[in-house]
Amino acid sequence: MKGLEKINLGEKTPQNFQKKEAPKNWKANVGFKIWDQTPQEEAPDTPEYIEIEYKNGDPIAINGEKLSPANLLAKLNEYGNRHGIGRVDIVENRYVGMKARGCYETPGGTIMLKAHRAIESITLDREEAHLKDEIMPK
Repeated sequence: MKGLEKINLGEKTPQNFQKKEAPKNWKANVGFKIWDQTPQEEAPDTPEYIEIEYKNGDPIAINGEKLSPANLLAKLNEYGNRHGIGRVDIVENRYVGMKARGCYETPGGTIMLKAHRAIESITLDREEAHLKDEIMPK
């Protein structure tokens, strides 16, 4: 196959691996950044409080402003981005047996999940909470 090299793994010496030179016109992408949101170090030191209104278990408004689900999530993303909320950097186990690094930003989703779990903590009793965890898809 083109681009693949055969390596004798029986010998664990550096000469088995061929050194490849970068093309002459190749330049490092120094402007590359993995995250779009404000880093926590640069986030404001003062907290910002928001009120999420729910109807039948679904969020419908932020700070009294009724929003569609898409606009509500976009608004929560703005708040979360500003405060460095929702950044996840994990190692995932893939179905095929390999591991992969996953870097995700979920500011609005993180806020929504935290708020929903807070409501559950005061409305569900212990047995209901355990049952929810059992039947909830993972």
